Amino acid sequence: MIGLAIGIYNLLAIYEFTIALHKRTSFDLLCLSAGMYLISKYVREKTDSVVIFSGEGSDELTQGYIYFHKAPSPKVGAEESVRLLKELYLFDVLRADRTTAAHGLELRVPFLDHRFTAYYLSVPEEMRAPKDGVEKHLLRESFKGMKLIPDEILWRRKEAFSDGMTSMKKSWYTSLQEHIESEVNDSQLEKAVKLFPFNPHNQRGLVLQAGLEKMYPAAAVDATLLDAPLDQRHRPLSQNPVHLQA
Repeated sequence: MIGLAIGIYNLLAIYEFTIALHKRTSFDLLCLSAGMYLISKYVREKTDSVVIFSGEGSDELTQGYIYFHKAPSPKVGAEESVRLLKELYLFDVLRADRTTAAHGLELRVPFLDHRFTAYYLSVPEEMRAPKDGVEKHLLRESFKGMKLIPDEILWRRKEAFSDGMTSMKKSWYTSLQEHIESEVNDSQLEKAVKLFPFNPHNQRGLVLQAGLEKMYPAAAVDATLLDAPLDQRHRPLSQNPVHLQA
């Protein structure tokens, strides 16, 4: 992994730029965008590579998110996996496309190859579910004993992409959230109701909305993405009645 230790204010500048890239405001989407933007910048400046591979779609297809452990049944987990795949163009694929293209790179996403996706989804639901406390178990198991990936990497627990951007002591998500909360007070948040067509409901929403309005004054914003709770797509299945309907 490329070492990219940079300060919070440099990250904030990149964060603002990613708002311009996406023309929308979602805290989790933009947190992740900053990291991918930096990696793409490094690849462009330090290597001759133009076509690059990325793992978008792997967590959605192979049930890699931690909350899949809470699925009440393999069937519910499989249905959630398909739902996430259908919405990828709004989140991870959008992020990956915009941040790599900003540096003139061409992205390839092998986990979203239609042949691989169709084959994986044809496997019985029980085999695709987390097993023995390990998410993506079927995918990991397929590499076992092949000596292509060290075991400590092959079987390590999933971690948020944004957590590896700053330091082990404090993640980028935490640093950004703390900075925003120190910059915006309750009075500013109250005034925001009159300033913006989609009313921010917390400090993060206000900063995101203000950034978008600054770059795109007349932009139409999808209200459902205005600083939704961190990664709203990934609510625990056991607490989400929408995904439990038979």
